[in-house]
Amino acid sequence: MDANVHCTPAEAREFLGLPDLRPTQSAIIEKLEGQLSASLDRISPDAVLQRWLFFGASGSPRIQEFLDGFFGRAGPDGATDKKDAMQP
Repeated sequence: MDANVHCTPAEAREFLGLPDLRPTQSAIIEKLEGQLSASLDRISPDAVLQRWLFFGASGSPRIQEFLDGFFGRAGPDGATDKKDAMQP
């Protein structure tokens, strides 16, 4: 005996008494799309560069300090401190 049942997902949902979540899913997707569209200007490459690289006149020393700290930690011999790098 073959027990295959041919029906649409909506018919199966109705037969099993399950709720139709399509309106809820559509509302959630619409809200997420709105939030994503609103945040696209904040994640554009131009906006990211302006926020992280161009802090104005007061930000230039902070960028230099960051780069000095990041790249200047290890001396030529691998020492992590300038005092250690100068000692033989």
